[in-house]
Amino acid sequence: MLFFTHAVVSDICGFTNQRGWELVLSRPSYANSAGTWDEVTPEEFHSFLGLIIYMGFTSLPNIHRYWGTKSLQGSWAKLFMSRNRFKALLAALHVVDPATENNQDRLTKLRYLMDHLKNKCLELFQPGQHLSIDERMVKSKGRSGFKQYMKGKPVRWGFKLWVIATSDSGYTLDFNIYTGGRDGRVLDLASKVVEELIQPFRDSGHTIWFDNFYTSPTLMVKLRTWGLNACGTCRINHKKCSAESGVEPRLGSYSQIDFRENLSRQLAGISVDTVFQPRPSAPPTTILSSFHQVHVPVQQEPKRNCWLCYKKIKKEHKTIVACMAPECNGV
Repeated sequence: MLFFTHAVVSDICGFTNQRGWELVLSRPSYANSAGTWDEVTPEEFHSFLGLIIYMGFTSLPNIHRYWGTKSLQGSWAKLFMSRNRFKALLAALHVVDPATENNQDRLTKLRYLMDHLKNKCLELFQPGQHLSIDERMVKSKGRSGFKQYMKGKPVRWGFKLWVIATSDSGYTLDFNIYTGGRDGRVLDLASKVVEELIQPFRDSGHTIWFDNFYTSPTLMVKLRTWGLNACGTCRINHKKCSAESGVEPRLGSYSQIDFRENLSRQLAGISVDTVFQPRPSAPPTTILSSFHQVHVPVQQEPKRNCWLCYKKIKKEHKTIVACMAPECNGV
């Protein structure tokens, strides 16, 4: 497997076995008939991982139904492992060395596996010219201190990921998990996110695309000094685009089109005095007529309205039709 290599699976099995021996002391139900822990092997871990993936695609009311005898879903799960063994592995599963856990890190339970997956994402794919940075929601209803809620998103509850991906295929190159504001107050979170994600791509000439949450003149200048091109939308009333940051704010009498043009010039380093010559347009076409000299309105013959209107007003109306000659332009 490309991401779950044999070395990583062996390490996870070792971490799980360490946790399993500690678990059977407090929960004898997870032990075997001899009262000891059965060592998990890489082959058994692959079966366990396959069952986890299958449960994500097939939803049942509770986990016991996957080993039931009255449904088709439970007819084959027992071929891989028993229900009690699956629950024991689920309770003892550890993807980090229990002896090296850092209580100050909120992602300490995932740090080893997450760092491995991040390195594999960069190693297994060669990106193109254009990269994109945005947030991504991983749906979850579990109990966690850094679970986020984003109103108006397809996935409203879950874990927020800062992701840098390829613009053409959407392949994830790197990601960071947002753990909330408990890691310390950050004055400019958006710039910090971009700077962390683009570190492997410095001086590579890539073009980074992002939305108005990340765009700021200071970030644009910094990316340029790091050998990267950048492009992003900008909110004209955002505090990052204020006079202190070197971008002219929009005044009340300043049209939105002029403001965006001036902002684009400043971000691209184009002088405000530079004038772009428009492309020459085709000369207007004039239609000459030898028979039409004066506009003459034409009146139609008297015509009855609908039966309801005629019943109310008891009269007919004449409709003035505009002259459709080219010189009159339908007036």
